[in-house]
Amino acid sequence: MAKSKVQDMLGTTEVVLIETRQHWMAAIRFAMRPLIIILIGVGLLALNNIFEFNDDQFLSFINDLIQWAVVILFLISIVWLPIDLIRWDSRRYVLTNRRSMRVEGVLRKSSIDSSIEQITDIGLTEPTLGRAFGYADLTLYTASDAANEEYQQLLDGLQYKKAVLDAKEAIRVGSPLTELAPDFIVKGGTNEASLRADGKLVDEEEATPATQDDQPAAPPPPPPPPAAVSPEPEPVAAPEPVAEPALVVEPERAKEPEPEPPAPEPEPAVEAAPEPPAPEPPVAPVVEPEPVAEPAPVAEPEVKDAEPESWPASDAAPADDEPKPTT
Repeated sequence: MAKSKVQDMLGTTEVVLIETRQHWMAAIRFAMRPLIIILIGVGLLALNNIFEFNDDQFLSFINDLIQWAVVILFLISIVWLPIDLIRWDSRRYVLTNRRSMRVEGVLRKSSIDSSIEQITDIGLTEPTLGRAFGYADLTLYTASDAANEEYQQLLDGLQYKKAVLDAKEAIRVGSPLTELAPDFIVKGGTNEASLRADGKLVDEEEATPATQDDQPAAPPPPPPPPAAVSPEPEPVAAPEPVAEPALVVEPERAKEPEPEPPAPEPEPAVEAAPEPPAPEPPVAPVVEPEPVAEPAPVAEPEVKDAEPESWPASDAAPADDEPKPTT
């Protein structure tokens, strides 16, 4: 039965502590019955081939009957084997903080409960193969008139018994268990330690894939084979670079404070020159008429013996009688 079906059967304050099943050896035990039927059919078939009654018509009918029986046995075993395996797979043993249950069935489901308060004793049987493979037969004895409950070939039966005793003691003191002890490990347990042991809970560090830093470093590649060395001309040594002289940086000198310029002397106030008086308008002078001078007497020139110089026509001497310009 699926885990969700088990949850549907729980009470309001009921908590699942363990949900386990029978050991795989129980599946082999269930499969033994159909296997035995198959072996019986094989034996009958071998006897039928050995004792053949072909001459007698009555006895030959027996051979035909045996053949039909073998066929029927094979059909029964073929149908029975998967039914037993399905019943083994669907059977669950559940321990809660209040009861122990056996739930089984696929089409027709059934469950048998045993209250933890009613459990008086617990019987445990560990066969030789059980110790080797980790299973045991568990019997719960109750104070009621009902038959005792038997858990055959229970996986990790010893730890299941311890869990029942712890749950019974917790109910006796008045504080029912809500989970198993952190370090308690049992097959099918719901606590963290049991889940880690069953592989149902993985740490985050284990779940995360290893990063490139966590992975081991790959081995270095093998060195390449030496190549054929061809004679090469010797390289010409480059001239050594001439070191430039280091520049000596002189510390900056503190600047002397510049003398402040003398304050300018105040300029004397310039008195405005008086404006010149406006010029008087010119007065036109009165021109008086000049008196007419009387003509001076003309002196007669002296006659000389020498011939007078001839004057050019253009440079003729002015006439005496030409009036002079008046000033």
